[in-house]
Amino acid sequence: MFITFFPNRETNDMDRFFIKTFEDAGFVPLVDGVNGYDLDILKRKYVTPHLFFLLDGKTRIYTSLGKDLTEKPSFVVYFNEDRKINDYEWECIGDYFNGLIHGKHVTDRVEKCVQNLKIEITTIKPMNDLPETKTTSFNYRSFSPDDQWTFHEITNHRGEVFTTSVCNGKGENIDDMMINFLSIDAFRKDILAKCFLKKLWDHLCNGEFPLEEFLEKSENCGGMVYQCPLEQCLVDQ
Repeated sequence: MFITFFPNRETNDMDRFFIKTFEDAGFVPLVDGVNGYDLDILKRKYVTPHLFFLLDGKTRIYTSLGKDLTEKPSFVVYFNEDRKINDYEWECIGDYFNGLIHGKHVTDRVEKCVQNLKIEITTIKPMNDLPETKTTSFNYRSFSPDDQWTFHEITNHRGEVFTTSVCNGKGENIDDMMINFLSIDAFRKDILAKCFLKKLWDHLCNGEFPLEEFLEKSENCGGMVYQCPLEQCLVDQ
């Protein structure tokens, strides 16, 4: 299951609220700030199984591959072409997102159905488990060649590989890693990348992810991020 939001031309508090609501529920939505008002493009683009939602105080659902879409949607839930969704699953999807948007409880059967449909975009993989091809997942690994340095590598959802190194002696290894990655646009300006860093933080650390603090520190950080695998950084040292 994938989700793309179509924010208003001037992003408002409502857009931010809905995106945060979905993130808090464990989803990692994409944001398309370009095509939301172009219904012809949406109808051509979303030809796989999908469901459009319009938020206008009430939630209206379109299920016919966009052919009945007559105004800008707020978001779309969609699947790969080979995933067949039956009527029961569509009903659960509609009930679930109606409940999520309006803060209403959904039944256990609806919750279970949607969770079974969800694709977990963010994955944490071990040292020797890098994908050989481009993937929609983020992947993380780290390696400490000695007591002084640790190399951290992240492969993003476009298959791009970034590596940074941090000093082990400062006692803030993970903080410095986050700040270094957020110093480059590939992480700083990508909502999926920031969502992944939050999940990675939750996986490695205790406490709330201090994104705003890290973003502020990243503006003047002295760390370097290289667009290459960590093995290349080890060779170049």
